[in-house]
Amino acid sequence: GHLLFGRQRSLMALPFDAQSLTAIGRERVVAEGVVSRAAVGSALQLMDFSVAADTVAYRVAGRLETIIVRNWV
Repeated sequence: GHLLFGRQRSLMALPFDAQSLTAIGRERVVAEGVVSRAAVGSALQLMDFSVAADTVAYRVAGRLETIIVRNWV
């Protein structure tokens, strides 16, 4: 599997072994320009993306984008 996370305005994917709980490869950019916003009362930034089954949905400049994640990284 992969761990998805945000770095600045990029959506990143890190290959991950759920059995050993370790990274098994290098992180890669999945999408750039992803919308992020400050969490209320915090210095944290929240990135607008969601994962379900084999699809990642995210917002770029007000429009919804999707990626089908079969053999994608």
